[in-house]
Amino acid sequence: MGALITIGNTILLLERAQEPRAGKLALPGGFVDPGESLEEALRRECQEEVGLILEEEPLQFVASFPNQYLYKEVWYNTCDVFFRIFLSREKIASLKADPAEVRSLRWIEVDKIPVEELAFESSRKAIAYLRKGC
Repeated sequence: MGALITIGNTILLLERAQEPRAGKLALPGGFVDPGESLEEALRRECQEEVGLILEEEPLQFVASFPNQYLYKEVWYNTCDVFFRIFLSREKIASLKADPAEVRSLRWIEVDKIPVEELAFESSRKAIAYLRKGC
């Protein structure tokens, strides 16, 4: 699952520190742990990866896409789910990347995202939805 965290026309992307696709851009997100809802998992992943504590911010469903994910030489069938989060500027100061997972944080205008630099195809699809005004 992934978070489309936006302020105005900019979106938060992170540069991945780990494989797969270390050095490529990605959306904050990850996998759902057993017993978690999608929303709980996304809030946890945002806190772990970028230090963002989401309390009252609503999570707006954007889209979902079937996917296959290679992990330790095993292909897993997944469903990637994306939510948009409208962030206030005040929250930017609290962002802090986890260096084990994230090399850097970048705010990029939605129309200027280098989609070829995105690590995952489902993220490219989610960005396309966002560009259409979803």
